[in-house]
Amino acid sequence: APSPSIISYNTVLTALWRAGGGEKTEQLFRHITSSDRLKQHGVSADVHTFNVSMEGLIAAKKIEEAAKRFCELEEHPSLAPDSYSFTLALKAAGIQRDTEGLERILLKMITSYDLLPDEHMYAMLAKGFVTARDVRRLDKWMKHIVKFAAGKIGKTFSRRRRKAGNKGMKKAVREMKCYSLLDNTLKFLNSKPRSTLEAALWPKMMLRFKELVNMYSDGVLLVQTRDVAQTSQTRGNLTVVADRGEDDKGSTENDRSLS
Repeated sequence: APSPSIISYNTVLTALWRAGGGEKTEQLFRHITSSDRLKQHGVSADVHTFNVSMEGLIAAKKIEEAAKRFCELEEHPSLAPDSYSFTLALKAAGIQRDTEGLERILLKMITSYDLLPDEHMYAMLAKGFVTARDVRRLDKWMKHIVKFAAGKIGKTFSRRRRKAGNKGMKKAVREMKCYSLLDNTLKFLNSKPRSTLEAALWPKMMLRFKELVNMYSDGVLLVQTRDVAQTSQTRGNLTVVADRGEDDKGSTENDRSLS
């Protein structure tokens, strides 16, 4: 019978943590990464092995251990983190409300590994800053977050996109996540300031947010909001202006609110 491959071991590792294996999951991971016998049979840990282990540790709320596992992956002599590894590392840092760590991880991914953030990473970055109320870092990264998210939305809700089949729908789902990212950021900027720093930054950040959305969405998105100085109960929302292509002629709907 053929010897098990690393794919088989990764499958068992995934099944163990999903079943709440706990210590058994950790034992199997250590066996995979340190067993000389497995190496003699050509079985050695890959990036997915580390990713599965981090998933299990995060699910078990062992966040510090998940962060250490990511460091182990970085220090591995023959492996390097992939995009999903960084997604998990960002998730762990976000749960810990470590905004400095969030920023450091994302910058390292871009500069040291030549990987680009996706909508999930920007969402975790923004959520981490919002949860920890780190308005300085949110202000610093706002341009990058809005440029990515607003630029991705495009003509998501046009009828032509809906006719594009599974590929078009997958793209629409991704762009909806970008929409949610922008909408949640706007709602945060419409919340009541909790410090002198927030009160000083809010008007400037709101104005810049609106300008960036208008610039990078090419008119597809509109920001609907009120002056936060007048009311603290207002919740902002974004409106996607319907694409009026050839298939949309005769439509009387000019825009579509998604909040």
